[in-house]
Amino acid sequence: MKNQKIEIFSGTGGVGKTTLAASRASFLAAKSLNVLLITIDPSKRLKQLLGLDDSTSGEVVNVCDPFSIKSDVQISAMLMNPSKTMQRISKASNCPDLNSNRIVQILSRPNGGLNEILSLIEVNFRLEENKYDKIILDTPPGSHFLDFLESANKIESFFDKKFIEIFKFISERDSVQNTGRFAMKFISKGIAKLIGYLENVTGASFVQDFVEAISIIYKASDIFKNAISLKNKMTGPNFAKWFLVTSIDQHKLSQAIDLQKTSSEFLNNNEMVVLLNKSLHEDVKTWTPQDDELIQLKNSMVEKEQILTNYMNKNFKNVFSFNEIISEDPIIHVKELTNQWEIYNG
Repeated sequence: MKNQKIEIFSGTGGVGKTTLAASRASFLAAKSLNVLLITIDPSKRLKQLLGLDDSTSGEVVNVCDPFSIKSDVQISAMLMNPSKTMQRISKASNCPDLNSNRIVQILSRPNGGLNEILSLIEVNFRLEENKYDKIILDTPPGSHFLDFLESANKIESFFDKKFIEIFKFISERDSVQNTGRFAMKFISKGIAKLIGYLENVTGASFVQDFVEAISIIYKASDIFKNAISLKNKMTGPNFAKWFLVTSIDQHKLSQAIDLQKTSSEFLNNNEMVVLLNKSLHEDVKTWTPQDDELIQLKNSMVEKEQILTNYMNKNFKNVFSFNEIISEDPIIHVKELTNQWEIYNG
């Protein structure tokens, strides 16, 4: 097993992504590894699987043997909470205004626009603790997982010279108002027009609050910028393992191929492992029907699944199958999938 620090589970909705992520964490924990399982999926199915309470959102919770694997198995788990992460940034950067500014509070809500950026920072915080042998990430479904990677580009753009120019404009304009000196000759007319337009539309007080919020965030710029280097590590071959979860269904497989294409900017798809979930092949092979029609049905099912598996093998270097679990109990799903990781040696 390669010693990658992080394992990331991505995939479209309804393919068992979170269940497989939970089973992977359970499997590694049973191998005596210290595992942290984080979900940045807003649906928070992990909360249901582990019986977590919303009151613990944003905090690491230690759960003992949640899937009845071994009595001494313990998994650390976290439901991503942007506001809690912003509080940690505030403390780490010694910037208490991050918690009180109303614009920052709005941006730190679950759908406030900073969720992916703050998720990347939260992962970095947990890595810096150096407490865990492995961190498992359950990402949002579909192409939304790319937002997690693109957040690093957003951070880089955010701290570029254009924003610095805006702050320079605001501060020098205030200096003019306070001292009567003309000190704005180096500010572009475009920036001045932008600020003037925003003030006409939203009012001067909102623009001032907004600029104050950005200024406060700039005080914590080192923490935000550290997330950029983490993203570069995560998209490299030796630091993170990427699992793309799909199921034996033509539509889901096509969606997986689409995700492969859209993620190629960030990831080396030769390193990505495709997990074909809900496979019937092994179970069907042991089925011995006597009726001719049932024999024909069995052969048809085996042939169809083989065609779909071959289709994925042509598009990905690493493809691994998990059998369908026939149970309505999600805990049984995780438990049986945990056992299936035994034959995966990546």
